[in-house]
Amino acid sequence: VMHYYNTHHNELSRNQHIEKLKAQVEDMKDIMGRNMNLLLEREVKLDSLVDKSEQMKRDSMVFKKRATKLKRVTMWKKYKMSFFLFFMSLLVLYILLTAACGFAMQKCAAKAKR
Repeated sequence: VMHYYNTHHNELSRNQHIEKLKAQVEDMKDIMGRNMNLLLEREVKLDSLVDKSEQMKRDSMVFKKRATKLKRVTMWKKYKMSFFLFFMSLLVLYILLTAACGFAMQKCAAKAKR
């Protein structure tokens, strides 16, 4: 055994070195395989995130349109109510004036001439 080791030392050393390199290559293959799996998972997550962000953008546009429409409807309701109250005030004022001065305002006109 000693003689074999002494005569084949370079060959044994080279075989050990080759085995170390093979082990390192296998380790590197395992690491690269895990990295590829992580990369694929990351890509799936990014795709999902992009889809969600696009959906949120569409939802926000719909929300903006609905909010604008609701604002317009609310504004018109407010204006209608204001116009209604204004004309009702004018009607009440006219009724009070006609009650005090008559339908053609002859009583107030006659008092103004005196």
